[in-house]
Order: sequence, then structure tokens, then C-alpha cells
Amino acid sequence: MNNRGFTLGLVLALLTVQCAQCKSHRLPALNLEIGKKGELAMLLNVANSRPYFGRAAVGVDESPTGIRGGNGSKRPLGQYLVAPYSEFSSAYTKESAGTMCQFAYALHRFVAQRDGDYDSYLLNYSKNGAGFKYLPVSEQRAFAKSWWEKQKSFSTLSNEQKSRFVEEAVVDATNLYGRYAERIYPTARYVAWQKGAVRALVQPKQYQGCD
Repeated sequence: MNNRGFTLGLVLALLTVQCAQCKSHRLPALNLEIGKKGELAMLLNVANSRPYFGRAAVGVDESPTGIRGGNGSKRPLGQYLVAPYSEFSSAYTKESAGTMCQFAYALHRFVAQRDGDYDSYLLNYSKNGAGFKYLPVSEQRAFAKSWWEKQKSFSTLSNEQKSRFVEEAVVDATNLYGRYAERIYPTARYVAWQKGAVRALVQPKQYQGCD
């Protein structure tokens, strides 16, 4: 393991211990501990990950490319976490990893401010058995459109192209941030919550909350 990987692992281990204390103040642990710049750096590290199959016998890509594609994987950038899988085809695929990470961070902050993130679930819903709660797709897409309108590459697209772009950007940002957050919440419950968050975006009409 290189020095950078070791340092990131050490920071994440410390943050996991401090996470419960951060939640009591209703602030995401990473934003409190390392700030926006640090979180963006870690998001970029995830976004730039290359395929990793771990044990050869498993044959499953255990890196972020396993659920996002791209970066040397056998699948193009898309959504491969929950069914139905999809290959992205909008101009979103041409954006840089850095810009994708900036949007993923911004979308997460927007969702968190409206009590739609995992911390809010733990604080408000996990004890009453009401199931997972997610911010409506329409609100997330409205925020995404307003955020991307500030980017020249987006503003020149047609309305139809913008609609497809926004749809894919929200799904990918949720996938990207979720994979990153798995390092902070290394639990089966978080993985289930994250899959539900993506499923709620790709199956908004069919989706129902689950425990």
C-alpha cells in the first residue's frame, strides 16, 4: 500500500470512531472533520479508481468501476448497482471526474440539508421502523439542473439533452457518493440504504421503502 493510501485509510478509521459524536450535532462527519476540500479529494480518489477483482476466483470488480463502469472496466460509464442497469449516453459522460465529484458533493449537501441523507435517517427514522426515507427525485433533479446550468457545457444543450443529462448526473452522483460513504459506514445496513437510494432514482414509480 502506498503512503497516500495508508494516510487515507488512517483518516477514515479515525473518522469512523468519531462519527457518532458528529451525528449528534446533525453534521456529516467528514464535513466536520476534514472539510470540503478533503472530502472532494477523497471523492476524486474513488472516481478515478481502476478495476480491482481482489481474489481471482471471485471474478467480481470490487472497485467503484463495478457499479459505475468506465476507467478501464469492461462496461462504459453507467449505473450497475441495482436493476435495471443502464449505460449513460448523455453529454454528462464527457464531464471531467473533478466536475462530477464537485456535483456529487453539492448534491449530497443539498439532500442532507433536507434531511434526506443517511445521518438524518439514523437520527429521525431508524428507531421507529418506518423504513428508509429518500428525498423525492423531482427535488434532486431540480437542484441538479440549477447547478449544471452554471456550466457552459450544459447550458448549450437542448432541453431534451439537458433532461437526460440531469437524470444521469443525479444517479451517478448518488452512486459515486454512496460508494465513498461506504468507507465511513462499513455496515450492511448502509449498503442496503444506499442501494435503496439509487433504486428510488431509477425506479421512482415502482419503488417502495424497505427496512
